[in-house]
Amino acid sequence: STKQIKGSMQTQMPLWGGVWIHHGGDIIRCASAVRRRQHPDERNASYVRYEVAIGNENRRAVYYGRLEKILKCNLPQGSRFWRDLQGCRLLLAVITPCVTTNRDATQVVTSYCAEQQSQVVVDLRTVQSVVGRIFTREKWGIIDRSSNTARTVFVEDED
Repeated sequence: STKQIKGSMQTQMPLWGGVWIHHGGDIIRCASAVRRRQHPDERNASYVRYEVAIGNENRRAVYYGRLEKILKCNLPQGSRFWRDLQGCRLLLAVITPCVTTNRDATQVVTSYCAEQQSQVVVDLRTVQSVVGRIFTREKWGIIDRSSNTARTVFVEDED
């Protein structure tokens, strides 16, 4: 339940401004870390492709959205609610989804006119790549140059 989740979560979580996908991958910046008055022609690296398993058959659905924030969440030990995840660190992506009706821009022309009003929170590992956008004919077209070989892998920093 929501009450159980709230009761076992940290009240404050460190905020990350972006991530780099290892081995020459994308640099993704959170919208919260990008200048507020960004010129429309400047590259915006906060729009991402993410994939989430849905339904009982774990079918993967493709989504696009603006990465707002990344939260570092340390789950507490001793909470039966979190089962195998207790004591783990999760990186959570707060995303404002684009309304694309689950179209995959690597397969078909995909555009949107609006972003959803509500945000979603997903595991950062679901974020696959940064995507481009172009505004034309009163809508945003999504440019997704990712492939099946471009997938997110997290590696501990050696510092």
